[in-house]
Amino acid sequence: MQVRYQDIACWIETQIQQRVWQVGERIPSVREMSRLQHVSPMTVMRAYEQLEADGWVEARPRSGFFVRPHYNQLADNILARPQADSQWLNTHQDVFDVISASHQGTRYPFGSAFPDPQLFPMQALGRAMARVLRQSSHPDHFTILPPGDMGLRRLIAQRYLRQGIKVGIDEIIITNGAIEALSLSLAALTQPGDKVIIEAPAFYGVLQTLERLQLEPIAVSVDPDTGIDINELERALASHQVSACWLMSNFHNPTGASIPDIDRPRIVSLLAAYQVPLIEDDVYGESLFFFFTAHASKGARYAGRGITLWLFF
Repeated sequence: MQVRYQDIACWIETQIQQRVWQVGERIPSVREMSRLQHVSPMTVMRAYEQLEADGWVEARPRSGFFVRPHYNQLADNILARPQADSQWLNTHQDVFDVISASHQGTRYPFGSAFPDPQLFPMQALGRAMARVLRQSSHPDHFTILPPGDMGLRRLIAQRYLRQGIKVGIDEIIITNGAIEALSLSLAALTQPGDKVIIEAPAFYGVLQTLERLQLEPIAVSVDPDTGIDINELERALASHQVSACWLMSNFHNPTGASIPDIDRPRIVSLLAAYQVPLIEDDVYGESLFFFFTAHASKGARYAGRGITLWLFF
């Protein structure tokens, strides 16, 4: 039969797992917990000693007990490389566990493509935003509905044209970020239970999206030097009835790989042969521009394509 101090230890452990107490935060003192739980200070001390032995808290002299980093207590399958095969997903909580762990001072967020906030010219951005708001008198800026502002879509179409891509204004939809664009593209092409080709390893956002839409992923390996394995892609297409293919063509997250130019026509031809729509996630395409402007005297003229949906008929 579980004794009282074990009940208290289990209760606090559950609170830590539910993020009531974050890593580095001080949990209630022995005296305060004794009053809250109507037990003796000795019972609380035994509970805290149990939590410390289990690795959930640590005692700091003359300061109390603090929640320890517990990243290593996440399930091992969170960090495992996805296998190049069909698999159902259950990733939602795991993703938030990893993101939460990456925000701890003892961890580096290699899995998140977020630049250091210190790199942003915050004062200049603030002045620009204030100037735009002062000069803006058009009420439509606050009531624009999909597919988005006509002026913005026109500028995007002109940007495509500079790359030699002819895209009409009516073919462009402004979304609330890349995840919404990806979700809408998948929702337009699939039904619950359909199979979708993704990369392995994959950006966690697409795993969450597939789980939410109840889609089955078919994972194809990505090499950090050569990009997606085209032979494996062909075998996946031949072995499964696939409804869509999602690829990060430039600066893949998390490997950083870009598909070589010589391989891109082969991928397009392969998907066209199997009549599988391609969703091209190119949110990091302009990273090439920033790389060249940072490392060369003249920046390369390059524009990313955002989320592009390619249909083959």
